This record gives sequence, C-alpha cells and structure tokens, in this order.
Amino acid sequence: MRKILLAVFFVFCVSVNTFADGELPRYLIDGCFFNELPSGMSNEYRMTITLSDQDGNHIWAIKGVKLTDEQKRKAVKKDDVPNADFWIKLAKDREWLIEMNKANSMSKKHNIAEGDTIGQFSVKDVDGHVWDNASTKGHALVLNFWYIGCGPCIKEMPEISKWKDECPDVNFLAVTYNSFDEIKNIVKRQNFSYTQIVDNKTLWEMFNVFQTPTTILIDKNGVVRKVTIGTNDYKLQEMFKAIKEVSAAR
Repeated sequence: MRKILLAVFFVFCVSVNTFADGELPRYLIDGCFFNELPSGMSNEYRMTITLSDQDGNHIWAIKGVKLTDEQKRKAVKKDDVPNADFWIKLAKDREWLIEMNKANSMSKKHNIAEGDTIGQFSVKDVDGHVWDNASTKGHALVLNFWYIGCGPCIKEMPEISKWKDECPDVNFLAVTYNSFDEIKNIVKRQNFSYTQIVDNKTLWEMFNVFQTPTTILIDKNGVVRKVTIGTNDYKLQEMFKAIKEVSAAR
C-alpha cells in the first residue's frame, strides 16, 4: 500500500530580498536546494514546512529526509540560490520550534497561563546587561517574542514601542533567537525601543512559545497576568490596558 504523503504547512513571512519569479528553487531538502523532488522521494512519508516571503514567494523545506550522494549531486548549486544561508537557517529554526512543541506536548507541559508564577531565569541583553528574577522583581515585566521572519511582529513594533514611553517603570524585553546582526536593521527601521535579548532559546522553551508574536505580561511579584498570541488592534489595546493596570498596582 502506498504510503500517504504527510504535509504539515507552517507559513511564515520572511524579511529578505525580493526574488523574481523562477529564481528560487522549489524545495530545500537536507540542506540542498531542488527545482523538482529528487528521484525516489515521490511516495515518501515526510513533513513539509512552507517558508514564505512577504511577496508570496516560497520554498518548501522538507523535514526528516536524508539524501543520498547521488541525489545531492543533482541539487541546485548553493551559490546560485539568493540568500541560501538565510533560507537554510530559517528552516532549522522552524524545525527547532516544531520539535520543541512536539516534545512539550508529549511531556504534557502546559503553555504559560495567567496566574502562573514564572520560574528562575537569567539572560543577557545586547549590551551585556543581565536580566533575571532579582533584577526584574518589583517592576512589571513585558516579554515580546519575535523573529525576523514574522511580518506581524515587525508591523506591530512602532505601536508597542509607545507602551515603553507611557509606562517607564515597566521592563520591556524583546526576545528572539536571531542574532544581533540579523535584527539590527529591522530594529532601527521600526524604531523598536525594547531591550533586545538575542540568540536566545531559553525563554522560548521556558514559556513554551510556539507562535509569534507572543507577548507576556508579568507583574511585580513574578506572576503572569496576561498572555497574548498574535496581534491586532483589539489585542494591542487589551494588552496595553493590562500593562497600565499592573504597573499602577502596589
């Protein structure tokens, strides 16, 4: 009986250069790019992650396939693929999130919820300042999880940066697993004023964040008061209202 092709699609927007039609290969498999599926793969069981740019161009990254040397020899040359390293890293990051979510589901780890007390943490920002339970105690804390391929994350940056101006006593941390070099142009362009925590996966795993943007409000005693997944005008208004209330509480 022929095996069923399993394709699970996760669509993400990517802030990369725009490519003309036909320039991008269709598939990314085992670190190699292809215009067509390699011979021998058509009936294989696999998971496909759809990586898309903001103009609708995409590459299908096929997970869990180990190519043979013969198949690799028929791949598109990496030097001929625009931003090849970027797409490869993006696929790896997406696979990491999928595996983390799968592991947490199997262990029945619940997502962070309102009323939970956060655990111990310690991270450094881009300037080397340490943020931990002790340094944040006594002030409300807002964590905004994002990455450079999340269009809605980038779009909301100017709006959520206004919160910092209106609530100066609150600690606002932006958390991404991207590097500083990868985010710096976006942060500058969007006037994103949050303190940036980069190259970090600890807080993603601690809070079991899988979707972006995710914004978490923690009160002065380390208790989660609000969790918002995704973004729209209503969600932004409700989060900002909660931040002001927590900030004002004694």
